[in-house]
Amino acid sequence: MEKEYLDLFAFQAKWNRNKEAIYDCDADVRYTYHDLDERSDRLARILVGRFGLKKGDRVAFCARNSIAHYDMFYAACKTGIIITTYNHMLKPPEILSLMDQERPSVLFYDTILEDRVEGWSSLPYLKALVTLHGHAVKDGVWDYDALTEPDASPLPPVELDPEDILMYIHTGGSTGLPKASTMSYRAVISNCISEIISFGLSYRDVGHQFLPLFHTGGWNVINLPLLFCGGKMVIERAPDPSRVLRIIGQERITVGVAVPTVYSVLAEHPDFAAADFSSVRWLIVGAAPVRQNTLEKYLARGVKMCNSYGMTEVGPNNLSLPIDFVSVEDLRARWNSVGKPMGLNEIQIVSDNGAPVAPGGDGELCFRGPMLFSGYLGQEEETKSAWHDGWMHTGDIARQDPDGHLYVVGRKKNMIIVGGENVFPVEIEECITRFEGVREACVYGMPDERWGEVPHALVVPKDGSLSREELSSYLRENLSGAKRPREIHFVDSIPRGSVGKVDYQQVRALAQKLKEDHHE
Repeated sequence: MEKEYLDLFAFQAKWNRNKEAIYDCDADVRYTYHDLDERSDRLARILVGRFGLKKGDRVAFCARNSIAHYDMFYAACKTGIIITTYNHMLKPPEILSLMDQERPSVLFYDTILEDRVEGWSSLPYLKALVTLHGHAVKDGVWDYDALTEPDASPLPPVELDPEDILMYIHTGGSTGLPKASTMSYRAVISNCISEIISFGLSYRDVGHQFLPLFHTGGWNVINLPLLFCGGKMVIERAPDPSRVLRIIGQERITVGVAVPTVYSVLAEHPDFAAADFSSVRWLIVGAAPVRQNTLEKYLARGVKMCNSYGMTEVGPNNLSLPIDFVSVEDLRARWNSVGKPMGLNEIQIVSDNGAPVAPGGDGELCFRGPMLFSGYLGQEEETKSAWHDGWMHTGDIARQDPDGHLYVVGRKKNMIIVGGENVFPVEIEECITRFEGVREACVYGMPDERWGEVPHALVVPKDGSLSREELSSYLRENLSGAKRPREIHFVDSIPRGSVGKVDYQQVRALAQKLKEDHHE
């Protein structure tokens, strides 16, 4: 790969400079590709000239979605500086642990973090704290909007290699501190190409940024691929359902990605029935499968929707139904499938001994291809354990039908072994949520003296009328004995992380509390 290949993110500023690239809903400001080019030039000069940063140095963000994130992304491509983004909902000690590992030279933050950064300016690796959104500035803190360039001279040239690291993106794991996945230019650009050729993205498309930019889904699913091919992104700091439904029609949104909870909340909003979806080509579901009854509400409005599969370390958008080319009937028939491999992805499903599993059998899903990450930062053993002979092992158990469609049936670590029989929570959850009075469910394993382990379930009712007896009767008719939950607890919500994935650490803590309360 030549240097010109890595300059393709700057291509749109040269090719179609006056095309609108980003609409910031909160500020009600529109930015062209020329604006992004100029803004990132300015930021790059500040970082290099004022703060003395160079290729390989890190810059961190701990903030809600903002135009400054995009300024920094393009500035990173021009300087070789690495961008890393932290979940602003983490506790200060957790953020500091990540910072101590990654040692950013500059931290950008917004009002949501203002009361937590006291004293951080004394960290030995930090050269500057920069506040966003124009709030009060304290000693040792710079205001982003007030920062001035040291001069307007051309940026010094930087030699980039496809294997140079562009971003650290943290895993969305449900236990422990997130790991920093190192993403090269090769991986980020390959993911853009994969989405463009698989989803048919073009400069005509408009995406809506539902997901936070501290997560791979926020950066790399639709967002960067659309900017890569000259499309437009609509961004919000904290999406409000009423405004989202209005913006879809106002900005003529064509494509989107969100987690099931977002789509469920939108579908249940009073404005959903009157919202203008006429511009929408399709909506993709990530992080977890969408419920069938939620899917039907969108299909009834003429909006195509399907589940997809991705993983920070391998893309992150790797599997999907070819949504542009399938009918609504196909989407209904395969509503719980995560589709087929997208462009540049190679897959295999293997048994515990590494042997390929025949279609119809269950095994671990593995990926290979140019979209793979470059390893976990500072965690060589973790990296080695994830890779085997060039294949990235996901830990997800999948099944492939004779037509090549894939179904994720569970997590290897979450599999429940009942008297020697493998039981996958996803299958039980799908059965529970088909019962009319259920909003959502989470199944987990609990120790059992006789069977070793048995399934239990947390269930969120749609309303207070859900009958435990009727639900239990339904499950007896539809699930074999090993798969039936031994205990069912009604709860107000399923514990989830910031991007919608079930937090099993919290689930087990809640389950233990419910069990103790039950026996008091």
